[in-house]
Amino acid sequence: MPFARRGANGGAAGSVRTSAHAGSGRRSFGLWLCALLGGQIAAIPAQAALIGSDISGGGGGPSTLVEISETTGGATVIGPQGIVTITGLAFASDGTLYSANAGVPFGSLPSSLFTVDPGTGATTLVGPIGNAGFIEAIAFAPDGTLYAVAVVSFGPRLSELYEVNPATGAGTYVSTVPTVVEGLAFAPDGTLFATTDEGGDLSAQTLVTIDPLTGFYTIIGPIGCCSDVDGIVFTPDGSVLYGIDDSGSGGARLLTIDPATGLGTIVGPTGMPFIDAITIEPSPCSCGGFSTTPFGEPMGKSKKLGSTLPIKFRLFFDGAEVQSQGQLDTLLQSNGCAPSCPELLLFDVTDEANVIGLQLPDDLGNAGGGGDLGACFRFSEGNWVFNLKLDEDVFSAGHSYLVEVQLSDCTLSPGNAVFQLK
Repeated sequence: MPFARRGANGGAAGSVRTSAHAGSGRRSFGLWLCALLGGQIAAIPAQAALIGSDISGGGGGPSTLVEISETTGGATVIGPQGIVTITGLAFASDGTLYSANAGVPFGSLPSSLFTVDPGTGATTLVGPIGNAGFIEAIAFAPDGTLYAVAVVSFGPRLSELYEVNPATGAGTYVSTVPTVVEGLAFAPDGTLFATTDEGGDLSAQTLVTIDPLTGFYTIIGPIGCCSDVDGIVFTPDGSVLYGIDDSGSGGARLLTIDPATGLGTIVGPTGMPFIDAITIEPSPCSCGGFSTTPFGEPMGKSKKLGSTLPIKFRLFFDGAEVQSQGQLDTLLQSNGCAPSCPELLLFDVTDEANVIGLQLPDDLGNAGGGGDLGACFRFSEGNWVFNLKLDEDVFSAGHSYLVEVQLSDCTLSPGNAVFQLK
């Protein structure tokens, strides 16, 4: 595994920054000196975009990708998708936009998964889902699993959940939900929310949560304002649940929904006739809440070639200590970051004008630490620890090395980060 596969831009000792680029394995001495002496580079996060799919004529027509204002609800056309009746949209954590069509009888193409260019609307087929019924929505779980929901019967009222392979489009049946599901969205904590029209009464549009494994659902409450909420999505931090309603006489309307009560509040009209799906771009990974202690001893001292160097530090988020991988994954997801272990970055800084990022084999990590974990630090006895074997096939006597920590898209620069080999 390449330990320095991302760029190593400068940052203050004990600071955190967003990685700006990948892969050169080199950085200038000026930036390295900035890291040691207290410079810091910060990233300015961009606002995530709310994206929808409008269906011409309200159903069975060509679909158009639109961007929706979170403030007014107004929609701006991005471009045609070239597919009839797109009913599902979902961004993956890497920024890839996926869509799904309803399938027969809403057009001749079976329900299928597509990728979409969010800048133009251009759509590329991934593959058929192979579901029963017709697709109503798709959504990514925080762990990266893509789900689709298909309505299979209105009497009795049944929907089916599928896991969908993003690489092939193939769906695998998971469970049956004993109601008609219209919108689908995961909260950052993994709770699956949905909108349904309970009892077949469209005026009783309701917010529910669903256990994906069993299909059992729990009613939260009526939405109230709206009777055809076809799509829902949480903001990346989980602070707002948006919905799109197609019951108004003036076309589709954006609303917010209280996830605790189900109560909906209209934001405004989109100006589009029938938006059946919405999603929101993943936020840029926000690193600012993370901080570290300096690396503990024996870092900062000379080490013998062939020995093992325990590299350890403590990690905090907003002043509270992070003490497990599960806790860390939750914090990363809530800040728009992909789940990740802390990974070792290592640089040969002997030649100050030519700092080199090292690529190390996995078996140089965590010697004697309960099994090889590749480049990952693990939490043990109050510290995040990486036991690095100073193998003479990789390291050189008389050289100096700088250690940093990669955390999703963030680079952590603890103090006391340089060691020498003798």
